[in-house]
Amino acid sequence: MSAAKAFWLSVVGNILPIPFVLAALWHYDRQLRQLPILGKILDWSMRRAMKQQRNVERYGAVALALFVAIPLPSTGAWTGAIAAFLFGIGSRYALPAIAAGVLLAGLIVTILTQGISAILP
Repeated sequence: MSAAKAFWLSVVGNILPIPFVLAALWHYDRQLRQLPILGKILDWSMRRAMKQQRNVERYGAVALALFVAIPLPSTGAWTGAIAAFLFGIGSRYALPAIAAGVLLAGLIVTILTQGISAILP
């Protein structure tokens, strides 16, 4: 498979479920909060996020895109969707930011792998 085809398949495959993940998180918010342990974690996370509300309003979408763009475990689109939910970044801003982050991460990984494969025999 060519690098371009692998890039586009991975990017599209990573972005496709995100609208559904965001919608599910917002839709089931009340039910998730009623679960004993998860509810406490969500409340704690929301309280911490509210303390940073000014920064989230100012830098939220950009920070979310950069977070998703880091090609390391636990920094992808699904985690970005959860972060957007916890910080109260609406889907209108979260979805483009996550998509941009996935594109950047895909570019970084493609460039690194193509560069390494050019160096190695």
